[in-house]
Amino acid sequence: MNTMFVMPRRWLAAAEAARKAASPVRDDIDAMCQNDAARKERRAPGILPCVDLVADADAYSLSMEVPGVEPEQITLEVREENLVISGEKASPHAEGAARMAAERVFGEFRRMWALPEDADADAITAATKNGVLTVTVPRKAAPEPQHRTIEITRQ
Repeated sequence: MNTMFVMPRRWLAAAEAARKAASPVRDDIDAMCQNDAARKERRAPGILPCVDLVADADAYSLSMEVPGVEPEQITLEVREENLVISGEKASPHAEGAARMAAERVFGEFRRMWALPEDADADAITAATKNGVLTVTVPRKAAPEPQHRTIEITRQ
């Protein structure tokens, strides 16, 4: 049995009127609290790919879902002891095409993680397979404890 919730039209009209009345005040508050870059970012939000982080005795592994993104569209870099992954998932549709439905998201993404102290930033590797980017960050070998004998002198 297919049922539908029906709301009286006057309830919708009252809610819409209240929203419109509060809108200028809300816009003024937003303008005071945010700079221009934040407003532009809010208007055109990027995407946030899902990530798994795993660590074992030899390395850290990061897996990020990036379906539909070619490896050439992804930038992986180390900046000031941070691992930064950025890129863009472009829409395959023509710019002027009318969308009938849209459930997928497109846009730029940028994720950043602080590298652990024992991470070997010079040996990081990355590969993609089936829409998943896997970044491997090897651990530095633990320094071996140094043993030395200290000579005792007479004074």
